[in-house]
Amino acid sequence: MAPLPLVGMPADTYENNGLYFHSLGDKYVRAVADVSKCLPVMIPSLGEALDIDAALGVLNLEATEARDFFVEPITVRPGVQRSVDCEYFRLEHLTPTARAAIAVPASGPHCLHVLAGAVLVERHDGADLGVLARGESALVPALVGAYRVIASEEPALVVRVEVPPYAA
Repeated sequence: MAPLPLVGMPADTYENNGLYFHSLGDKYVRAVADVSKCLPVMIPSLGEALDIDAALGVLNLEATEARDFFVEPITVRPGVQRSVDCEYFRLEHLTPTARAAIAVPASGPHCLHVLAGAVLVERHDGADLGVLARGESALVPALVGAYRVIASEEPALVVRVEVPPYAA
């Protein structure tokens, strides 16, 4: 199947409870997709902040496949692998067991996402911070400090996402 041509569609904005959202009307999206047989792409309504010429200049319209985005994680320490480490974020895969907890050092705020099993999260002093099961996430404030992740249902897999500045 040949790749569909892209059609940029300028978004509209609306406010709901003090938050601003960018959106496209469904009838316009469907007209581009169904009638024109093109792939609609939303262009956010950023006004002067969006330099459309510069944005189009950096687009790479070469076809890609899912395998182009796979990376081989590197082992940081037992039970911790890192698949992304860049200026924007760091992504680690934690694989705790009931016998081998993963120690997480004190750091800035970050997210935990449980992809398999269930884990107990406890402070370094043993105080219980909670249990997270598959499909659940937690935003961990910086004030939590160091903590441990222990599998309560195996196999457990937790993705930890951190933004700069990174802990050592």
